[in-house]
Amino acid sequence: MNRRKFKRHNKRMEVKYTDGRGPVGRGFVKDISEQGVFIKCRKPAPLGTTVDITATLPDGMTARVRGTVRRAVKGVQSVSQSMNGMAVEVNAYDTIYSHFLHGIVGDFQGPDLSMYESSLGAPIVESDEKKEQEQAARPSLIPEKKEQESVVIACSSCGAKNRVPKARFNSMPKCGRCGMFLIA
Repeated sequence: MNRRKFKRHNKRMEVKYTDGRGPVGRGFVKDISEQGVFIKCRKPAPLGTTVDITATLPDGMTARVRGTVRRAVKGVQSVSQSMNGMAVEVNAYDTIYSHFLHGIVGDFQGPDLSMYESSLGAPIVESDEKKEQEQAARPSLIPEKKEQESVVIACSSCGAKNRVPKARFNSMPKCGRCGMFLIA
């Protein structure tokens, strides 16, 4: 029987966290929900500690979250199977994290935590007009594909066809399969 109030979503992101007193810790998000996050890390913060988390989102943007450690797990398992980490109940987050969470959960109607944003150092979005201005100023999440002229060269050794951009043509390109130099 699942007693959880909020569904967990598997998302792997790199995070840094600190309790403000000790050194910065590093870890990875194992799963995320509307109200919390589980971070796999070597040295979880003590139970009840308030932690500031900086997460690198899949699109490369950085989000900030503040939460309280509700569960700390330390096990003596192999490194690959380790579940060392901490469950953090989210108390505050910035606008970037809010948009990210909305993208995962879909109908996310999180609490209004914008009053915390100034303490997290994130800008407070006051109106839709301001949101549009920020989005226009933010670089596109999908890089534009630049059309490059290229030449297809068959490898004389293994016969593999290699697409070589003309810009790299004079730098002695190698075959992607066997590593031999390509001759035009």
